[in-house]
Amino acid sequence: MKRVPEMILGIGTDLANIDRIAATLERFGDRFRNRVFTRNEQHKAARRKDEAGTYAKRWAAKEACSKALGTGLRMGIAWKDMSVNNLETGQPEMHLTGWAKTRLDQITPTGHAVRVHVSLTDDHPWAQAFVVIEAHPMVQPPTRSVARARVDTSTPPFHVETGDNLKEDEWRKHQKSQAESSKPSRRWSMRC
Repeated sequence: MKRVPEMILGIGTDLANIDRIAATLERFGDRFRNRVFTRNEQHKAARRKDEAGTYAKRWAAKEACSKALGTGLRMGIAWKDMSVNNLETGQPEMHLTGWAKTRLDQITPTGHAVRVHVSLTDDHPWAQAFVVIEAHPMVQPPTRSVARARVDTSTPPFHVETGDNLKEDEWRKHQKSQAESSKPSRRWSMRC
């Protein structure tokens, strides 16, 4: 079965000065926070010792994401359309809504799912973010021919990538290779 590779749709990076973000927070306070950051991002920053550093990393992530989308902050994309949350493990995760999500949908090829990877770091006075937008083929379970009135389990399913029926001998080879790949190797069994 031919494997369709993942593809990179966009890459973006940005560097933010933590002292500049601290000065902006000092000068504009909640006006700046509410214009640029979501409530979740604000709660995360408020719990952190280095509040300005946390905001600077998220600022950089939003800038990097807008670059990866190929637009910058234009075409109706707003600051709050991109947000950074953390998984329980602490790994940052980028979420897109509004026009940013619309733009993401526009650049995503048909039949592909998308993942937005984000990496954040800081070393005073700098905060950096790196965003990669990756598309990969959607995994579809094998289906039976819809032309039959009842389910016929003797026919091979559709090939996921092309939608064409596999020839019977190709289907048997595929089943055999799947069965062999799921068996533990002899060397592995002997070591255990």
